[in-house]
Amino acid sequence: RVVDFHWHLCPDLVIGCKAYELAMKTLSRKENLDGGLIVIAENTTSALDAIQCLSGCTLGNQRLKVHDFGKHKYTFLISRTGVGIKLSLREQRFKDEPQYLELEKKTMKGKATVEDIARFQSMLDERVKMLLSLTYDALFESVITTRKPPRTETFTNLVRCHRCGDLVLESRLLNIDGFSMC
Repeated sequence: RVVDFHWHLCPDLVIGCKAYELAMKTLSRKENLDGGLIVIAENTTSALDAIQCLSGCTLGNQRLKVHDFGKHKYTFLISRTGVGIKLSLREQRFKDEPQYLELEKKTMKGKATVEDIARFQSMLDERVKMLLSLTYDALFESVITTRKPPRTETFTNLVRCHRCGDLVLESRLLNIDGFSMC
């Protein structure tokens, strides 16, 4: 289901699946999961597609909060109680890292040959296999946490920004010298 949603299998997708699995395994032992889940992610990688697909937490329903610090860190909170688990990806080492990074750069710049792309895909596949074989403890540092879940808003009223004229959610406007501005 996750691969169908994302359109291909990649290392970050595996990380997202395993993060969700570990969170559900841990939280279901501690709490009743009724009341929904909120996920706070600190990146915008493919891992988020796995987490959205499996958890139902999305940007649109405001149960996925993204703070893109470029870190594989995920906090899963039970929205009713604020009990959760914070996961941080442990460093993973691959023996072919220099070659992988070189091929990744060539591929991203559109300068890779068909052979380069095939080798790069083979390296990606090996990373997927390795990540799938790891235990949760080998993949993540985890800490049980309790915190107030982030608030959600009901978006209904659009107001024109005095400065630019765009329609803006009223809850996002600032009042500057008596004028509503985005």
